[in-house]
Amino acid sequence: MKKFLGQSIGEYVRKEGMTIASFAESINTTRSNAYKIFNKNSINIEQLRSISIVLRHNFFEDLANDPDLAQLCYEEDTADIQFHRVIGNVMRDLHIEGELTYGLGYNVEEDIPLPDYSLPWLITFTKGETFEERAKGKLDNIMSFRTHTKDDMIVIECINKPYGTQFLNIKIDYKTEEEWKEIIFYAYELAHDIYLQPTKRLINRINDR
Repeated sequence: MKKFLGQSIGEYVRKEGMTIASFAESINTTRSNAYKIFNKNSINIEQLRSISIVLRHNFFEDLANDPDLAQLCYEEDTADIQFHRVIGNVMRDLHIEGELTYGLGYNVEEDIPLPDYSLPWLITFTKGETFEERAKGKLDNIMSFRTHTKDDMIVIECINKPYGTQFLNIKIDYKTEEEWKEIIFYAYELAHDIYLQPTKRLINRINDR
């Protein structure tokens, strides 16, 4: 698997002997966001400039010298933009109430990786990778994963082993609006079959807090 930009940044943080907290403070962000950077391949220009200064390494030069790395950045940006362009129409056509939100929509330990977005009933999305790939080596003790496929559609079932709660995850790569509609509909069918009642109870507990 090719190295992506966030991995490279994480390696330079370790080379500099910086803690995650000090790195986050030096680029004017939170510790939680710093962890998210290490899982990204696409980072805005101003933030990448700050990171290059702090870590004393020109990441723009890396992008210029590595066509594969630059292409990965471009593909992830394009897929994320296209996802946001069509998701409103998809939600309307599927009669999904509520909004697309960031992460899982409730507080967790800040050093735990999160999905990038979520829909009601805990249908989540991660940019450029599945949540299983993102959580590998970080959540092995508390998460297990099961892959569901239908035609060319892939949805990852993510299970919190201590609590028995679940959510579904879809990787954000380029899909047409119709393809997004099909895979999100498939995910909601899975949610109904797998964990509809447990998820309702979890959401009720969260809302009661």
